[in-house]
Amino acid sequence: MNKLEREEINALPKQTGSLSAKTTRWPTSDPRNTIDTHDVFFRDYMPDYYDVGGRVEGDDYFTSVIFEIPKNVQSGEHDVGQGGIDARYYVLVGEEEESYRAVSGKIKLSVKSEGIHFEAEDFHFVGRRGSAGKTVELILGKFSISR
Repeated sequence: MNKLEREEINALPKQTGSLSAKTTRWPTSDPRNTIDTHDVFFRDYMPDYYDVGGRVEGDDYFTSVIFEIPKNVQSGEHDVGQGGIDARYYVLVGEEEESYRAVSGKIKLSVKSEGIHFEAEDFHFVGRRGSAGKTVELILGKFSISR
């Protein structure tokens, strides 16, 4: 993630809802290991996808979790990562940036109103930096996001 991407994420209009998850990126004693935000977004992304997610910004810290949800998705359990719903986890601490793309995981998704409201009662995924880089895990995730 670069500053332009961060600025683009921050420019996404705030929607209604919440997103929460735990991450192994930080030690359990570090408060940044918990993502809990009402700063969520939902936008049309390309002709066939929605970007749905949340962001947290502090003085020297920024993080975001983004799901690329197909517009024709049905409620149910779906794979996250290659061959499933794409997900990304971004972290920026000071000037150090990290971008993780989901390689495996699951999401229990409810389509409450297609194109208007999505809920996930549980999501978890392993994200990797680059093709063979450091991995992190997001667990105990849930969201409810409407536009």
